[in-house]
Amino acid sequence: MLTFDIQTLCKKIAKAHFPDLRLPVFVSFVEDETLACVVKETDRADIFIHVLMNDPSTPRQVFHHVLTHELIHLIVPYETINGKEVSHTPTFWLHETRLVPERSVSWTWIWRSFGRCLRRDYKNERMCVTKKWKSYANSTRPSWGACKRVQPSDTGGACTL
Repeated sequence: MLTFDIQTLCKKIAKAHFPDLRLPVFVSFVEDETLACVVKETDRADIFIHVLMNDPSTPRQVFHHVLTHELIHLIVPYETINGKEVSHTPTFWLHETRLVPERSVSWTWIWRSFGRCLRRDYKNERMCVTKKWKSYANSTRPSWGACKRVQPSDTGGACTL
């Protein structure tokens, strides 16, 4: 459904920003409760992205953000902070800020496109897609340019995928 090969995009990001990553990484679209996640095995990693995003109107920059976010999880270990195991650590956010300078634009696009069917799960550090997502699957989505004109304070702050 996309106008580009998402697997190729993932490989390009991995090669450019994660040269020490030796695991093959595979990208799939799934109907899952999260917007995106990564599962690491001993011999491979799988990035799962919700099918809601599998649409030609989803900007490549949004996929660049989502894929980079998930790839960072493969290199930045969890930390225990205030007695809780945390995956989105200060080190994680430093990597994402450096590698995805337009992440606030990406989040603006995600919230404007899917905000009515997303729910933040703070406890588990993830963004959930509600069961009503199908009613928004064919809704009009904003352009990347329109989202770039929105002030960062309008994006809802830092979010996790």
